[in-house]
Amino acid sequence: ETLRAAASLSPKDICLYVGIPFCPTRCAYCSFVSQSVEKSMKLIPPFLEALEKEIAATAAQVNDLGLRVVSVYMGGGTPTTLSAEQLDRLCSVLEDGFDLSTVREYTVEAGSYASSITMNGLIYGSGFSGVSGNRPGGNMPGGNMPGGDSPDGTPPAGGRPGDHGGR
Repeated sequence: ETLRAAASLSPKDICLYVGIPFCPTRCAYCSFVSQSVEKSMKLIPPFLEALEKEIAATAAQVNDLGLRVVSVYMGGGTPTTLSAEQLDRLCSVLEDGFDLSTVREYTVEAGSYASSITMNGLIYGSGFSGVSGNRPGGNMPGGNMPGGDSPDGTPPAGGRPGDHGGR
């Protein structure tokens, strides 16, 4: 499987990682640099403003070099700590800056908070093709959902990478 995946990549293919260093709480097992929102909620808006500028600058370089984004992974922290509006805006900024038409996988890390996955249907209506979750000692309830399966095992209600609910 790994060899087949490697063979499918061209020298101009890249994977994009978007780091969101905030979590609902600080897990004892976690080694990532992140902040619990209970202590740092006021830092999220200025962080997102700076991130938008960084995305624009990175997108300009990617486009100038003729690179092709084939995978987007939003991790952290726990990106689903952001409000539905903040996460939707972030997805829109990514879509506006990058050509996502060649993306094969668009994944968001949801940590161990399964309830954050379907908040207002945002994740499954926003073109994410997978949700990565974890909890100490096992997978998130419902398991990790590769390929866009929703927590109840059904496919998402439409959408593909770059298609944010018809916008």
